[in-house]
Amino acid sequence: MGFPRSRRDASPSGKVVTRPAAIGQVAGANETAPPAPRPDSFEEVARWRDSQRCRLRAVRSALDAETRSAIAEAVHRRLDAFVAALFGTLAGRCLVCYRPIRDEIDLTAWMEALHGAGAVVGVPQARNRHEALRFRRWMPAFEGNGCLQYAPVAPPESAEIERPDLVVAPVLGWDAAGYRLGYGTGSFDRTLSRLGPETVTVGVGLEDAKLATIHPQPFDIRLGHVITEAATRDF
Repeated sequence: MGFPRSRRDASPSGKVVTRPAAIGQVAGANETAPPAPRPDSFEEVARWRDSQRCRLRAVRSALDAETRSAIAEAVHRRLDAFVAALFGTLAGRCLVCYRPIRDEIDLTAWMEALHGAGAVVGVPQARNRHEALRFRRWMPAFEGNGCLQYAPVAPPESAEIERPDLVVAPVLGWDAAGYRLGYGTGSFDRTLSRLGPETVTVGVGLEDAKLATIHPQPFDIRLGHVITEAATRDF
């Protein structure tokens, strides 16, 4: 039996639980409590996940600039050690990272360092919220050299990356088994599910965003590793 292609397919009722509806259904509930003991209920898990998203985003957005910078530097160092142990030299390697949004850990400095070390650096771009992401080549914006700039503008089709050696994905939350909690669109899970076993997958997020479990569903994809400011974990 194949995995469901979307949250609509996975839902027993065939309905998509929207974010506003989910929030309304858990109004007044304890946001840190796990779902009721109904492991076959997709809607119950979806409501619980949405409450966790609200809580984790509030925690992350409350961090001050100095703390954000310190966390980014710590993650940068851990990623450096990780890729050095994994690949040795970076020349010719293809590594994909992400553009920070919604108070995510900013790894632009790490991407610039990768580029300087001779790696091909890529970033994900969404075609629409229902499809897997594309990976496009990224370069720092050096004045006058014609490189692609770090901006939300689609690079040429010829810059698309097909088979990255490593993909770094932002996580809003993560659990002890290596599953990530994102924003609920499923874009990264669709993307990760299409990568071959030769691509290393790493989630990057806050140490305090760890959950005991996200109650994984068939469409959730386990990461190979999670790196936070405090630790590097292998799954």
